[in-house]
Amino acid sequence: TEKTDRRCFLCQSPESRLRDRLTPRELELTWFHLGVKFRPEATAVFAGVSALELHECRSCGFRYFHPSLPGNGPFYADLQRQFRDYYPKACPAFARTLQLARRQQIRDVMDLGCGAGYFLDAARTEGMLTHGLDLNPDAVADCCDRGHDVQCCTAEAYAASRPEKRFGLVTAFEVMEHVPDPEAFFREAAALVAPGGYLAMALPNDEGIHGWCPLEPH
Repeated sequence: TEKTDRRCFLCQSPESRLRDRLTPRELELTWFHLGVKFRPEATAVFAGVSALELHECRSCGFRYFHPSLPGNGPFYADLQRQFRDYYPKACPAFARTLQLARRQQIRDVMDLGCGAGYFLDAARTEGMLTHGLDLNPDAVADCCDRGHDVQCCTAEAYAASRPEKRFGLVTAFEVMEHVPDPEAFFREAAALVAPGGYLAMALPNDEGIHGWCPLEPH
């Protein structure tokens, strides 16, 4: 059954304003017009959901989706296969983070939601040991083929299996908006940072370029 609790993820306020609403079918059609047709295994993430709503907390201003649905492996694999630029090869956040790594002489990185591993490729050219996590098995295989240490699991599962592993730099580019519990994800990411290390994140800005593209299905 569909969860009815619409409280803000951050401040727990029950008061929000509805910013947008799409049914799973409308979302599928939007992606279809961009050349992506999802398999049934991918659309299983929408099971039991009548509509996806974008809410804005009246108390703290945080925007969040209800229900909060993380994509599964087939969902992201379909995007990778059919939407050529789904994983960007370069972006300003990559460049800024690598500049930080050079300045602080960071030797290793864990990229959460590493996708096709393009940031890891760039980090390796800077002499860093590269590690990553992603739920898309196709992307994980691509990364491993190029010599990166990448696992197909969540940050929580990785930390549980390797409690001793910590990294000088932990990154998450355009990932937090995909997770069902952003506060928990932040804690799990921070727990992977070595003492004195750094956590770098990038997220979409609805007041920037995303605000000009209201029908962009992300």
